[in-house]
Amino acid sequence: MKNEQGKTVNERLKRDIEHAKKIENAEQRKLHAYMIMGAAELAVDFGMITYTEWGKHTNEVFKIM
Repeated sequence: MKNEQGKTVNERLKRDIEHAKKIENAEQRKLHAYMIMGAAELAVDFGMITYTEWGKHTNEVFKIM
């Protein structure tokens, strides 16, 4: 499944994680990381990504925090 920009959920999560890594303000970076976690949680619940992909994204988000 792809969004209007032609990206899959997996690609979008990766892009969001890369964006969050570039945020200098610690509070904003942490807030963005929480939003990514919520999106990943919904994606795995609705079968849009696998648990393996979810685990990889979760590890990356925890590194950001």
